[in-house]
Amino acid sequence: MTNSSALRKWLAVCWNRLYLYPPPEPLPRRRSFWVAMTVVAVAALLFSAFFVWYLTTRQDAFQTNAEDLGIMDQAVWSIVHGAVPHQTICNI
Repeated sequence: MTNSSALRKWLAVCWNRLYLYPPPEPLPRRRSFWVAMTVVAVAALLFSAFFVWYLTTRQDAFQTNAEDLGIMDQAVWSIVHGAVPHQTICNI
């Protein structure tokens, strides 16, 4: 046996060990599944909305400068418009 065929055999054995078990059957999508998905989605939206509200009111209350929220706003704007995120606030 040559070196390359021994290597191919060893790789085939290793590859086949990954498939010892059959793939799991997907869970049925009953009413309880959709209720749970809705609860998780609503909780995630409420969590996000709360922190957006909290951080913007904190920004307004302390009257912070562009260094705080402006950098994040510029990064999000650049990504949304297809550019690479960069910072122009502190450039010399």
